[in-house]
Amino acid sequence: GGFVGGAVAGGFDLKEETAETFSIGFVFNPDYNKWLEPLAISVDYFDIEITDAIGTLSRQTSLNRCYGNGDDTVTTFDPNSAFCSNVFRFSAGPSLGATDQVNSFTQNLASIKTSGIDLQASYTLDIADMFGSQTDYGILGFSANYQYLDTYEVESIPNDGFADSVGTQGLSEHEGLFGVVYDYGPLTLAVDTTWIGETAEDYDFLTSDFEIGDRFFTDVQARYRVADTMTLIFGVDNVADEFVPTGVGISNGGTGQYTNDAVYDSLGRRYYAGFRLDF
Repeated sequence: GGFVGGAVAGGFDLKEETAETFSIGFVFNPDYNKWLEPLAISVDYFDIEITDAIGTLSRQTSLNRCYGNGDDTVTTFDPNSAFCSNVFRFSAGPSLGATDQVNSFTQNLASIKTSGIDLQASYTLDIADMFGSQTDYGILGFSANYQYLDTYEVESIPNDGFADSVGTQGLSEHEGLFGVVYDYGPLTLAVDTTWIGETAEDYDFLTSDFEIGDRFFTDVQARYRVADTMTLIFGVDNVADEFVPTGVGISNGGTGQYTNDAVYDSLGRRYYAGFRLDF
């Protein structure tokens, strides 16, 4: 065997992606009650379809789909297909007919369909109002962002059919971000929790789905304004030291990662401190 090279580059015939979007929603912000006035809720439904999405054909995919990959996906050789046009063979010499190079260019390949619901809510509370006091006890702020992902269908190669990816890593059916902020004079305390819903992956080499349950990642931060132009900052990320093992080789994580670091925290609990200067 030998090395087969080729170009990896942007496509020469790329065109813009096309999207059809539909969204509808409402905002609830009551003003008829003192305790409800700080409440704001918005709910949005979205339905998006993208065609001619830009993607890249890998060299192996081009070879497989040009000459047949053993599952009857390709039964005839078409030199003008998107796959075969990336494959070049020696036209002369002792290697006549052997593969010379396989290129990999970006092309308008994929189609994506996705739909779901986004919900946002916030509420601000002056603690003094709770006790009918004139003394300043600070202000509490609450926020919640939730997404229900109904569909996320992808057709990676034209005419291959759509596959729904909802419930896989990075595309949980349920996700949320919840926050609490307390402001009192120069002091600010914040807590944020990210919720990533359960997922299941179907790997060929496993006898059952690789399942990961709901996961929560909490960060805390304290800020203190020591002057009009200077703020001290201290924080802890991933307070509970949450780690989601997915295994090397079966995740989408970076080199040496035992987790899918595009979705889950890969560094564990960590502390930081610093200051911010405003000019």
